Amino acid sequence: METEIEKALARRVNLKSVGYLIIDQTEALTTVDVNTGGFVGVRSFDDTIFKTNLEAAQVIARQLRLRNLG
Repeated sequence: METEIEKALARRVNLKSVGYLIIDQTEALTTVDVNTGGFVGVRSFDDTIFKTNLEAAQVIARQLRLRNLG
Protein backbone atom coordinates (compact mmCIF):
# COMPACT_ATOMS: atom_id res chain seq x y z
CA MET A 1 0.00 0.00 0.00
CA GLU A 2 2.81 2.44 0.87
CA THR A 3 4.51 1.89 -2.48
CA GLU A 4 1.30 2.81 -4.32
CA ILE A 5 1.01 6.03 -2.28
CA GLU A 6 4.64 6.91 -2.96
CA LYS A 7 4.13 6.17 -6.66
CA ALA A 8 1.01 8.37 -6.80
CA LEU A 9 2.82 11.29 -5.14
CA ALA A 10 6.16 10.92 -6.94
CA ARG A 11 7.80 13.81 -8.77
CA ARG A 12 7.48 11.97 -12.10
CA VAL A 13 4.03 10.68 -13.06
CA ASN A 14 3.83 8.42 -16.10
CA LEU A 15 1.05 8.75 -18.66
CA LYS A 16 -0.47 5.85 -20.59
CA SER A 17 0.87 7.16 -23.91
CA VAL A 18 4.56 6.92 -22.88
CA GLY A 19 4.59 10.62 -21.94
CA TYR A 20 5.03 11.82 -18.38
CA LEU A 21 4.51 14.75 -16.01
CA ILE A 22 7.13 16.34 -13.78
CA ILE A 23 5.56 17.99 -10.73
CA ASP A 24 7.76 20.25 -8.61
CA GLN A 25 6.49 21.89 -5.45
CA THR A 26 8.11 24.80 -3.66
CA GLU A 27 6.87 27.05 -0.89
CA ALA A 28 5.40 29.59 -3.31
CA LEU A 29 4.81 27.69 -6.54
CA THR A 30 3.89 24.31 -7.99
CA THR A 31 4.95 23.60 -11.57
CA VAL A 32 3.71 20.88 -13.88
CA ASP A 33 5.77 20.03 -16.96
CA VAL A 34 4.15 17.82 -19.61
CA ASN A 35 6.57 15.75 -21.71
CA THR A 36 5.74 13.52 -24.66
CA GLY A 37 8.67 11.23 -23.84
CA GLY A 38 9.41 9.06 -26.84
CA PHE A 39 5.80 9.01 -28.04
CA VAL A 40 5.31 10.01 -31.67
CA GLY A 41 1.78 9.76 -32.99
CA VAL A 42 0.87 8.22 -36.30
CA ARG A 43 -0.19 11.49 -37.93
CA SER A 44 1.82 14.58 -37.03
CA PHE A 45 3.77 16.15 -34.21
CA ASP A 46 0.88 18.56 -33.53
CA ASP A 47 -1.49 15.60 -33.18
CA THR A 48 0.94 13.95 -30.76
CA ILE A 49 1.13 17.10 -28.62
CA PHE A 50 -2.65 17.48 -28.63
CA LYS A 51 -3.25 13.86 -27.61
CA THR A 52 -0.62 14.03 -24.87
CA ASN A 53 -2.06 17.28 -23.49
CA LEU A 54 -5.58 15.84 -23.40
CA GLU A 55 -4.37 12.85 -21.43
CA ALA A 56 -2.22 15.05 -19.19
CA ALA A 57 -5.17 17.31 -18.32
CA GLN A 58 -7.05 14.40 -16.75
CA VAL A 59 -3.99 13.20 -14.84
CA ILE A 60 -3.16 16.73 -13.63
CA ALA A 61 -6.70 17.13 -12.24
CA ARG A 62 -6.30 13.86 -10.34
CA GLN A 63 -2.86 14.87 -9.05
CA LEU A 64 -4.20 18.23 -7.81
CA ARG A 65 -6.78 16.35 -5.72
CA LEU A 66 -4.29 13.73 -4.47
CA ARG A 67 -1.74 16.35 -3.44
CA ASN A 68 -4.35 18.71 -1.96
CA LEU A 69 -3.29 21.60 -4.19
CA GLY A 70 -5.84 24.31 -4.72
